[in-house]
Amino acid sequence: MGSWTEDEIVEVLRTARRKDGRVLFTFPPHSFYNHMALEDARSLARYLKSLPPIRNPIQPRTLPFEPQPMVADGPARAPQGRTRERATYLMGALVGCRECHSHHENGTLVEFAGGSPSDPFQGSFRLGPDLPLRQLEKGFAAFPYPGFAVLYGSNLTVLGHGGALERVPTERIVRAIRQGIDVREDEYGRPRPIAHVMMWQFYKDMADVDALALADYLKTLTPVANPVGVRLKLFGTDWEAAFQQTYGEPPTPEDRAAFGMP
Repeated sequence: MGSWTEDEIVEVLRTARRKDGRVLFTFPPHSFYNHMALEDARSLARYLKSLPPIRNPIQPRTLPFEPQPMVADGPARAPQGRTRERATYLMGALVGCRECHSHHENGTLVEFAGGSPSDPFQGSFRLGPDLPLRQLEKGFAAFPYPGFAVLYGSNLTVLGHGGALERVPTERIVRAIRQGIDVREDEYGRPRPIAHVMMWQFYKDMADVDALALADYLKTLTPVANPVGVRLKLFGTDWEAAFQQTYGEPPTPEDRAAFGMP
């Protein structure tokens, strides 16, 4: 990116639009980064320009759909401190709490209530070998589960006022965010690991003040009943069963092509 200006890098970070007019795929997640503060985007751009160049020819991409650009609408400077405003900014621009722990019902987003079979695109993760993203899909991961699986995001509203986990201290929520340890112990009183799709591998270096701001925010949520049942459902090598569970219908030939299946 040595020939790119900082402004051009900021533009592609927040809108996915390259300086030659082409649009990037949905990684990085421009649905978050378009809300990034201009100051933060400039810091990232300056860091990228400081990296030494490495020659690595990249093969031409092949996509099942044409990606669309975003509109940058972040503030000039991000709010700071252990505040609700800071937590709201982080969740809107950089941290995917709302994206991974919410679902849609009849066109309405049910925030932080966890995933649901009613919404196959948000709060629902298809786990398996080399599954590509589908258009508009937010939840995706490939982790060492046996074959194919479907995982629904957990309900974070139980941490709020009147929720089943209202008494959980903020320090345990911070530990969950940054270390991947559940706020609850297992039946033997031992620490319980969170499924690997939780991104503590990235959040482990989050500043104390930011992690505490997020934990404080979650403690203010109003509990929402969302009985998902078994959150992790394993299907072994049966991709069709996993697809049926997620989308409520058998895969079409177009679905098979989009997922790279024969």
